[in-house]
Amino acid sequence: MEGHRSAMEDAYQIPRNRLLGEAYVGKNLPLVDLAIIKAGVRLAKVMNDALASYQPGPAAPSLGPGMYSDREAAAHAGEVATVVGTVVTVHRTESGNLYLNFGADYPHQTFSGAVLNPRDPALRDLDGLIGKRVGIKGLIKLYKGQAEIVIERVDQIVLMQ
Repeated sequence: MEGHRSAMEDAYQIPRNRLLGEAYVGKNLPLVDLAIIKAGVRLAKVMNDALASYQPGPAAPSLGPGMYSDREAAAHAGEVATVVGTVVTVHRTESGNLYLNFGADYPHQTFSGAVLNPRDPALRDLDGLIGKRVGIKGLIKLYKGQAEIVIERVDQIVLMQ
């Protein structure tokens, strides 16, 4: 109600010529600044009240050196590492490529393991990995802004506990 009252008393008082000149701005800018400050203080109170009883849960266990979660993978492009996460979908393209999508389905995945033109029969049927926590070893690359590792051998895929 305070903001509405201020708008009615000040901001909506448009000059007769309908031009908002320096006088209008000079009169109203301090009121806008004050309204923003008050809103920030009120928001801080709401956040403090909401978080007063917050207790952080246990930290995620460290994966160890050279291992990253699927969400961290993009930040480590260019590194040879193991990316760990849960396979959400296995997608096959018309050209025969296969993608293990982590975190979410394409195009919202956090990471992909890309099997390009699989020749090894063990790399042609990876549907059993859906819902499993998996590590993919290899060079992390960015393809169209998305983190991926190209999988050429079945030993690059490790089931995690």
